[in-house]
Order: sequence, then structure tokens, then C-alpha cells
Amino acid sequence: MEALKSLIPDFILSPLIVLVIGIVLYYLGGLVISALIRHVVNVRGRTEKWRKDDVSKRQRTLSGLSAGIWKILVFVVVVLTIVKIIYPAISFAPIFASAGILGLALGFGAQSIVKDFISGLFIVIENQFRVGDIIDQAGVYGTVVRIGARSTVLRDFSGNLHYFPNGLIDHTVNLTSGYSNARFDVRVSPDNDLDFVIKTIADVGLKLSKKEDFKSIIATPPVVTYISDVDALAAVLTVSGETQPAEQWTVVTEMRKELLARFKKEGIKLAYPVPPGLLSK
Repeated sequence: MEALKSLIPDFILSPLIVLVIGIVLYYLGGLVISALIRHVVNVRGRTEKWRKDDVSKRQRTLSGLSAGIWKILVFVVVVLTIVKIIYPAISFAPIFASAGILGLALGFGAQSIVKDFISGLFIVIENQFRVGDIIDQAGVYGTVVRIGARSTVLRDFSGNLHYFPNGLIDHTVNLTSGYSNARFDVRVSPDNDLDFVIKTIADVGLKLSKKEDFKSIIATPPVVTYISDVDALAAVLTVSGETQPAEQWTVVTEMRKELLARFKKEGIKLAYPVPPGLLSK
């Protein structure tokens, strides 16, 4: 160490040591925090009997946010420490306490940062949505890929990334929290025996729920919940069944395929499309 000091001046060696320690804390601290949070969430998940998918989403969300905050703190402390070592006479107090134009500008900027940060904390604390959830945010449907200290990132179904400042998120629809509903309409001819059609749909839903690939994702078999409309052209039957989060689209797709095959077999007639000219009259 003495030989190193003789070769490298103190004003270089000291900042270098701080930088090395900062880099170690930056990466190692983030890994330790992530591992600790994953362990805590896993223990709580077993205690409260969370689903495996919910535990995984909670772990990714909390570990990502906490590690991000830790890295920001380490970066700020390292930079300020190095500046203080190189320029010992400098004082940060006047800068932070300044009421001048620069201070006001920083104050207004900080308001937005603090608002985003606090909003992000409440999103995580209240478990509004997690990394991996599919949400509707301001008309944008997508999967949450990151919840950061300042912003939330969504990837929509076309693959585009959307960045939302946490402070501007005021209303979000979570499509995959707790459970989902496989819900869709079936338009059949009013000439059919509707009681028979309803029983047929219930039978198809029950058999689908017992299939090997679907019995773990269907909580309640899809059935006709109500007749939403009847006219001379069609009877519209609303089918609904409870599924595991984010599995509703898979169930709806398979259910429609099964219904088409069963309707053909049973001679159940689908409704004809409404002629475009009839809609305009």
C-alpha cells in the first residue's frame, strides 16, 4: 500500500478508492437487497397462501424498485464524496439552501421527481399492479415490464414500449389481479331452442375445464350468464367463466373452437351477420 501511495498522489488515490468502493456497493448492494426482498416476499407468500405467480410478480416488482433506489443513493453519495475530496473547500450547504433562481428551478424540478417517487411507492405498497401484470393505463393495454422510482414501463401487444411518469398515473385497470374472467358473446339464430343451446354451452365449458391443459387454469367452467339481447336476427348469449390471471384469452379461444365444432354436430345455427345497410336505417 505504501508503494502504491508513493506512485499515485493522494488526490488521485482517495477518489479512486471511493470509486471502487462505490462500484462494489452499487452492484453487490443491489444483489443483496434483491435477494433479501425475494426471501421476505417468499416467506410472506407462504404464510398468506399467495399463488406462485403472485409471489413471483411481487418479488420482481419490489426487488427491482428497491435495487434502483439503492443504486441512485450510492451514485449520489459517491459523486458528492469525490467532489468533496478533490475540492475540500467546497461547501454544499449554500447550494442546497440557496433561494436564488437556480434553487427555485431545482425546487420546481424536484417537486415532479418527489411526486413520481411517492406515487411509485404507493403503487407498490398498495399492490395496485406488479411487474408481469397486464394493465390498461390511459387507453394503452400492455404488460408491466418495470416499475421504477420515477416511471412505469409498459410493453403493448404490438411490442411498443410506453413510459408513464408515476406521478401522472391516476387510474389504472389491472386485468390480471387475483383472477380473470373469460367473457365473450355468442350470437345464435333465434330459431334455435335456447334452453338446449344454453345447456350445450355449459356442457362444452365443463368438458373444457376437465381437459389436462385447462383444468389448472379454469376456476369455474364457462356458462351462459345471461341473454344480453334478442331480436329477429339473433339471440346474443353472454358466456363467462373464472380463470387464473391472464389466462382468459387462452380459454376464450379454445372455448370458441369447441363451440363451433359442437354447434355443427348438434345442428345449432349461428346468427347471420347484420347487413350493413340495415344498420344505417
